[in-house]
Amino acid sequence: MNLKINRESYSNNETFLFHLYNDLGYTDLEMAYNYNDRDGNKRFSKWVRFDYIITIENDERVEGTIDTKKSFFNKITHRRILDIEVVLDIDETPAGSTNPDEIKIYSKNILKDLKAKGFGFEVYFSGSKSIHAHFIFPQLRLMRKYDRTRFKRDFISKFGADKMKSSDRTMIALEGAPHWKTGVKKEVFNIE
Repeated sequence: MNLKINRESYSNNETFLFHLYNDLGYTDLEMAYNYNDRDGNKRFSKWVRFDYIITIENDERVEGTIDTKKSFFNKITHRRILDIEVVLDIDETPAGSTNPDEIKIYSKNILKDLKAKGFGFEVYFSGSKSIHAHFIFPQLRLMRKYDRTRFKRDFISKFGADKMKSSDRTMIALEGAPHWKTGVKKEVFNIE
């Protein structure tokens, strides 16, 4: 079974998120968006559950927000990490370098090695210093939350990646949307 995030196949946020919810079976899917407040500070909207928002009409207001369903879907910039997803977000090399070029080289070498070992994944870049590799492990859904978090943390730790991405309650930048820090659209990145 070769499950993928696969944003390219889905034209808009709603159909892509429906793919994550329905095809990948992530029923705890939540989304949010970022915005600038009156003082120019970055803020984030309320986290909204996908299973709630699909039950309301396009012009109906999303509870706890100022948005209609349609406007909320158009603004989404973040989603929860899937229960069966492991994200490698490497922000520095083992030597402690935060140079973006060195991080990319280090990350590419790790990913080429994992690919040679038979791991499947998708890689995305959003204009920041690191690339993000998304792995799908269907067996994670069969685990208790504690064991799933431990599996993710252990896998992520092997590569010195961001351990915050091991939590079920973590938002990540939405594929195909502008990144909240860089403004660059999060798109597929070729490691070759």
